[in-house]
Amino acid sequence: MEKQGVTRRDFIQTVSAVGIAALASGLVNHSVAGEQSAPVGKSVFVCSVCGHIEFGAAPAACPVCHAPTDKFTRNDNVFKESAEKFKTAADKHVPVVTAKKKSMLVTEKPSIEMTAKIGSVIHPMEEAHHIRFIDCYCDDKHVARLSLTLNCHPTVGLNILKPGSKVRVVTLCNLHGYWQAEATVA
Repeated sequence: MEKQGVTRRDFIQTVSAVGIAALASGLVNHSVAGEQSAPVGKSVFVCSVCGHIEFGAAPAACPVCHAPTDKFTRNDNVFKESAEKFKTAADKHVPVVTAKKKSMLVTEKPSIEMTAKIGSVIHPMEEAHHIRFIDCYCDDKHVARLSLTLNCHPTVGLNILKPGSKVRVVTLCNLHGYWQAEATVA
């Protein structure tokens, strides 16, 4: 780089400025692979039947499989356990999430356009190693589950009707457990 007349400092400043400008413009608003822990002040409950995660309190019935409350187990460390056990797995497991107030697909009604790709390096979808599902949340309330087969990439795009300030994506890898990421709505 410096041999070509560009100092490392100038390069970093330019790249940083471009990234900040893109975020400020609202064109990009995505998650960063941060700490895999429960939302601050919220308990995490896991459905023993289908694997659904509920934030805050166990529901009367699972929104995915309709299992009763007694099928939920509290585990506030479910995300942290995966991250600590598989320290080098984050690049293929932490979702890359974007969220925008203005949808390109649904223009006639207000909605949140949310997209997620599982991993900064896309997660494999093979018999021995795959993503079982992608769960989407708006302000920690479950919105949708995408159950995956081996015939697709682990990605999702939704137009969420419920207004909110953030979206969260939770995934379950058959080998490496639960992973999550969130994005604020731009």
